[in-house]
Amino acid sequence: AFRGCTRPASALPRRCSGRHATSSVPPPFGIVLVLCTARINCSMDLMPFALVATAALVGSIPFGLILAKHFLNVDLQTMGSGNIGATNAARAGGKAFGAGVLVLDALKGFLGPWLASFYGLEPPWVAAAGLAAVLGHCYTPFLRFRGGKGVATSLGVILAYDPALGGIGVVAYALVLAATRVSAL
Repeated sequence: AFRGCTRPASALPRRCSGRHATSSVPPPFGIVLVLCTARINCSMDLMPFALVATAALVGSIPFGLILAKHFLNVDLQTMGSGNIGATNAARAGGKAFGAGVLVLDALKGFLGPWLASFYGLEPPWVAAAGLAAVLGHCYTPFLRFRGGKGVATSLGVILAYDPALGGIGVVAYALVLAATRVSAL
């Protein structure tokens, strides 16, 4: 049944599957499974590395820039602060548009650590997935390694690690924003 894997089927965990596997894999992890096909041995040893690489790739997607070009027909890099993040997106397209960018940037930070935890990886791998997502956002290869500041993406990482701690951060941000009316301190 596991023709693409080197271990016998009885030795494979349910979550390790390849193209020829019979077990089901949750859809969000499908990106990582591209690395685990016929030519690469399907092994749990590769999963942490594949997950960190996937987190970096997802983190490098410049949602603010893509959405601004698509919906507003503007280049965020030439407007306001020139940053691709939620604050500059809000300047260009309004609060709702900026909130959408913030949510997407936070989700890309949330995805890697959450998947690492979901698949039972050790805490250093969970942290590595979060760091990879933030570094992917800050140094995206799609923009010649000049990305955003990583604030919303870091929020997503913190929410994946500890939702209560992330909530405290959101409340602290809201208080500072209300007191100073400045988002990017």
